[in-house]
Amino acid sequence: MNYYKNSLIFFIGFIISLSLKAQPKVVVFYSVDCPMCIRETLTIRMLQKTYKNINFDFIFSNSGSTQQQIEEFKQKYLLTNANFILDSNQFFQKKYKAKVTPEVFLINSKNQIIYAGAIDNSLTANQQKKMLVTKKYLANALFQFINKKPIEIAKTKAFGCLIE
Repeated sequence: MNYYKNSLIFFIGFIISLSLKAQPKVVVFYSVDCPMCIRETLTIRMLQKTYKNINFDFIFSNSGSTQQQIEEFKQKYLLTNANFILDSNQFFQKKYKAKVTPEVFLINSKNQIIYAGAIDNSLTANQQKKMLVTKKYLANALFQFINKKPIEIAKTKAFGCLIE
């Protein structure tokens, strides 16, 4: 059981992802009981397979989440090769100003947010899933970043379950 791979326990309840050399990463705010997160797991898994050199940090900031729930969620939805962080004090939620799950942040090697918002346009304000995804915001931002191009859409509004 490796929840905090490449991480350092920095204070009681605070987990901070660190490495000797800063690496680009995707920070994904997730919740074990949010239907929108469950719907997006396949998309996230495909992005992880496509962008193997990008680290993924799944942060669970909702009150009441436990390490056991995170482990079960990870196994059930085949989420691997990532850091799984229980943010019970909402340190990261406040740092990134995340409001909902799922909400993502693409961070460059200078630790700057270069994309923030929705994974794609599959979710709507009334939490309904669209049948056809027409805009793949995170995938496009990753592609542009890897190919050293400017991020065309750097911010979108994420829809999902409120972080409590």
